[in-house]
Amino acid sequence: MTDIAHCPLYIESHNAAGLGCVDDMARPCRVARGELNFQAQILVLASKGIQHPGMLESVQTVGRMQ
Repeated sequence: MTDIAHCPLYIESHNAAGLGCVDDMARPCRVARGELNFQAQILVLASKGIQHPGMLESVQTVGRMQ
């Protein structure tokens, strides 16, 4: 299994709510393409009550950066 399979944005892409990072399976990571801010999108997921492993660490990192 690859690291992307554990990414909250990748996981959420499969829930059809339009909140993840996959829009093209040939290039599945909008963050890597510079089209999406990872931390900001994690905060969007959290604000909607969506939880995935790894999100807490991401949100804490954003808090330290501000």
